[in-house]
Amino acid sequence: MEPFEEVMEPFEEVMEPFEEVMEPVEEVMEPVEEVMDATEEVMDATEAILLENVTRWASTSRSQVPRKKSWRRSVHSRWLRTVHSEGGASRPPTGPETRGRIPSILCPHARKAMNRIRCIARMNPKSAVSVLARVYAINTGMGKAPAVYSAPVPPLTTLMAQAAKVSTAQQLAATRAPGAAAARDVQLAVLAGMVETECSYTQTLCDAAPDQAVAIAEGGGFVVAASSARYKALLKVVLATAPGTVHLDANATVLAGKKRGQTCFHWEWTPDGGKTVISAPSTPHAKTTIASLPPLTTVGFRVNMTNRKGTGEWSQWVTILIH
Repeated sequence: MEPFEEVMEPFEEVMEPFEEVMEPVEEVMEPVEEVMDATEEVMDATEAILLENVTRWASTSRSQVPRKKSWRRSVHSRWLRTVHSEGGASRPPTGPETRGRIPSILCPHARKAMNRIRCIARMNPKSAVSVLARVYAINTGMGKAPAVYSAPVPPLTTLMAQAAKVSTAQQLAATRAPGAAAARDVQLAVLAGMVETECSYTQTLCDAAPDQAVAIAEGGGFVVAASSARYKALLKVVLATAPGTVHLDANATVLAGKKRGQTCFHWEWTPDGGKTVISAPSTPHAKTTIASLPPLTTVGFRVNMTNRKGTGEWSQWVTILIH
């Protein structure tokens, strides 16, 4: 062994500095080991809690777990019983599970499925020319129909007074006078805000009269926003080639839903804005033709339907000038 010990002596001398270096490393690792021990204890406690919850869930009977289909049916049944017992149509339950399940003839909000007409100013708020052009269109359109736009916000006089300030500021800014452009931008921002307020006012009028929304929006000097989706109107009225005759086409899906079963559609028309209402023959389909209408008269038409759930509400009047 003596030769081996002689060989190992140089190695031991070399290892002594390494052992001296490792001593502080071991001292640093001691608190790390303590932290790891505490982490293991936390993990053990968490595993015990999870195991207890899984065991409790597994012991729950199948009948105690709510079923989406049964819940949806129970909600609809309670709502329909409430409607029949109270003699009126309350607001139906909403949500992804209930959408499209309530018969629309019992739902007064069925028309919300139709496309909402949205009016926009379509102007560049940083361009005086663009904003002034929209202001002049608003003033001309609303000024011609004070009965329709009875309380514009802000009043047209206030709107035009601000437009005059912008026009004057724009002329001054064209001279490149110091500070003129900044002053013009301030007045222009105020005017653009007024136009947006007028647009909101016009939108409330459109929402109040959906059938006349396009005419109200364009008549007030605004533009109807284009919609990417296409919707069939609740009631479409088209003049026929024969004098005094129109074709009516109702949206059966909105009136009665996709699964409507046996239905009967009822039609009415009025030549004097609803004072005199005349019934047309009912049809099993959502289309009909009415003849012998008074010429050169604005006639209104409406529709409702009846199925096994009952009779729905009448649609709003849709008017057309008879030729």
